[in-house]
Amino acid sequence: MNYNGLLLTFGCSWTYGVGVCYEDGMSPGDFYNGSFNDDLCSRLSFRGIISEKYNLQNLNFATGGASNQEQFRNARLFFASEEWRQLRMEYDDVIV
Repeated sequence: MNYNGLLLTFGCSWTYGVGVCYEDGMSPGDFYNGSFNDDLCSRLSFRGIISEKYNLQNLNFATGGASNQEQFRNARLFFASEEWRQLRMEYDDVIV
């Protein structure tokens, strides 16, 4: 697929998408199993909705239970990486 740009997301469970699978009356076990389903979370979270609407590739660093310090470390390592240098050349638009 050809994307218009790149959306980089950092954050905690809300950014990751924990809970997007919730349906009224669902058992705690079903909720837990769906809450960390990568496919569901990628599609139904706000980052997934934005990515789809604006045709953006999403590179997600958010995880459930992540602290601000952890996400800052992730960002620092990523923005110093060769992967980031390559992505900057590949995409005209990058949104963080």
